[in-house]
Amino acid sequence: MAVELRTIAGPHAGLIDWLAGHRVEYELREHPETYTAEATARAEHTDPRRFAKVVGVAAADGRHVLLVVDAPDHVDLAKARRLLGTAGTHHFTVHVDRQSWERASGVAWADLAQDDGQPAWSR
Repeated sequence: MAVELRTIAGPHAGLIDWLAGHRVEYELREHPETYTAEATARAEHTDPRRFAKVVGVAAADGRHVLLVVDAPDHVDLAKARRLLGTAGTHHFTVHVDRQSWERASGVAWADLAQDDGQPAWSR
């Protein structure tokens, strides 16, 4: 998992360290600044319908939390604030093996999307 030193110093450095420490395969890719999952998917040459947006948040109590929402959804900041007591960079994506990440993280799922439809990750 070789990553250039200049990218390790970014806001995602803690995530990269955690992934490597938990033996979760990842690939760090830099792309032009984006603000929507659809634009990020296009920048990553990925079908937006198969793309989930992960938003990294530093909570007020010092925790680092990853929010996962379907590409067309937006994080409801009021929900995130209530859940985390707070609520990222728009320049990087980190691709991980979902099963190994879920195993290593002991992931907890919560609905934080504005649309109350059934999210793709729960299907």
